[in-house]
Amino acid sequence: MTNSVTLETNIVTLRSSNTVNELKEDIRNANELALLAEMPYARDAGFLSAKCCLPGTREGLITEILDWVNSNGPEKLLLLLGQAGTGKSAVAHTISQLFDKQNRLGSLFCFSRSYKDTRNLLFSTISRQLADGDIQWRKSLVPIIQKTSIRTSMDTFTQFEELIIKPSKTVNTIGPVVIIIDGLDESGDRSERAVLLELLFKRCSEFPQNFRFIVTSRPESDVEEWCEHPNVFCKLMADIGLDETTKDIQRYISSRLFHVGNTLDDELDVDWRMRLANRAEGLFQWASTVCNVIDPTVRFGVTERVKTFISGPTSSLYQLYLQIFTNQPEFDYADYLPAFKRVVGAIIIMHEPLSIQALQSLLQDDTHHTAKSIIQPLHSLFLGARDLHTPVRPLHTSLTDFLTTSSIDIVDNGQKIKTIVNPFYIDISDQAYFTLACLKLMNDGEHGLRFNICNLETSHIPNQNVPDLDKRIQVAIPSQLSYACYFWATHLRQSNPSENLFEQLRLLIRTKLLYLFEAFSLLQNVEQVCISMKILADWCEGMDNELAEQAEDACQFGYEFGHVMMKSTPHLYLSALPFAPHDSFIQKQFFDSFTNRLKIELG
Repeated sequence: MTNSVTLETNIVTLRSSNTVNELKEDIRNANELALLAEMPYARDAGFLSAKCCLPGTREGLITEILDWVNSNGPEKLLLLLGQAGTGKSAVAHTISQLFDKQNRLGSLFCFSRSYKDTRNLLFSTISRQLADGDIQWRKSLVPIIQKTSIRTSMDTFTQFEELIIKPSKTVNTIGPVVIIIDGLDESGDRSERAVLLELLFKRCSEFPQNFRFIVTSRPESDVEEWCEHPNVFCKLMADIGLDETTKDIQRYISSRLFHVGNTLDDELDVDWRMRLANRAEGLFQWASTVCNVIDPTVRFGVTERVKTFISGPTSSLYQLYLQIFTNQPEFDYADYLPAFKRVVGAIIIMHEPLSIQALQSLLQDDTHHTAKSIIQPLHSLFLGARDLHTPVRPLHTSLTDFLTTSSIDIVDNGQKIKTIVNPFYIDISDQAYFTLACLKLMNDGEHGLRFNICNLETSHIPNQNVPDLDKRIQVAIPSQLSYACYFWATHLRQSNPSENLFEQLRLLIRTKLLYLFEAFSLLQNVEQVCISMKILADWCEGMDNELAEQAEDACQFGYEFGHVMMKSTPHLYLSALPFAPHDSFIQKQFFDSFTNRLKIELG
């Protein structure tokens, strides 16, 4: 009997011990995940299945890359170089998909001009993705990111050294670990790329032998310089034969326009798909854009659209864009081009894409040429253009290049005929009109920043405990207002001064400043206000020194009291404002505007 009781007691004790251990493990995992979640991460830089190669195309190149990954060669990095539109990104996404199915994909990071603020997030994003897929990497990374300054760092060198190199020294993963970086040329200009190139190409040899990096880029001169480096295996898209590429493009066109043949008039030859493929001259992006324009879902006029692209002289990608833009019904209107450049210019300079509806609200269009009327007919060139609520961005980087190029070479069969002025050229060096739009929206009495924007009922409840606060923020600070608050100062840096601009800046600082702090206290990012104020102070120094001093004062106020207002937004007014120095701009400008507030008599 005693032995039986002892046995049962031991079993219960063992089960309890297992339960406690499991609970400890769950808590440990939860803490690790919480730390990882605080690392800067680019959510819009990952895999898109729509970008993969059509099955049966690019097979030779893909096989060669797979063989390189599985080899024991000395090169740790494969550099795939190709001109715009040659299909580099499609190859990168296809390789990513193949290795993901084998659980061998460490990370895929895609640079994009449409998401400019992801440029400083490369290595932190790669490390987080590696931690998601490899428990060894996660266990190696977690002790490193215990330190807040490392965990949240936006410095490229720190991220590489602490979040990539150090964890890689302690992992012992079997089989290849593939890290793919697409569109390296879009990571910034030559000076901005310099550190990134140095770290990637020179120091990739420090990784374990089974790590393989695949990097795609246009053949920019500073990137091409690394082709002869011993760490690098360079592959050129131009080395793929034109006949092979044309056959792949024909397969692509046949797949995209499979149902078109049933709607075409008899006057078209049966080999019209091959004729389209030949006119692409090796550019998949040309073929993709033409398929978008032909659009088999719109049956009316499809024969005429096909004939447009198989007749006449061959054209470059830029000539194709020119043809599509000039064929717009409203092109001949005198006021169309200025409106076009205002709307499309906003799309190509934005740091994060907005929907058509949000863009219209931000630009406050007051003509019949609205963002909707301009962009929706151009759905063949802009992603998200068919829907009012989907973020809109250029379909391909080459479109942005076309729009920011002042002159175009007209070619036929590869031979230059003449050079013409690009009527759709957009000068993005001065972004004052867009900065002004951001400021006007923030200053707007009805749709802009305002007191108690989320209708918080009490100051006694911390922000984290306010019911449905996320929903309130989404309604009260919609995407266009959020964008204006985050990026007005970034655009100000590239704006020429004007009296209208200074008028709106003074209005923001002298009437809406506390409401700007309020918005960012709700968004848990008061530091962003301080960054914007520092940019403003630097920009207007020597032109309006008083405004510069006020911006500096606002910056100091944010650093001193940001933690208070982010914990409970109402305490921006109840605690932070009363405790601001009596001689500060914030105190002098805003204190008497609020009643029932604490007043400091002494101290």
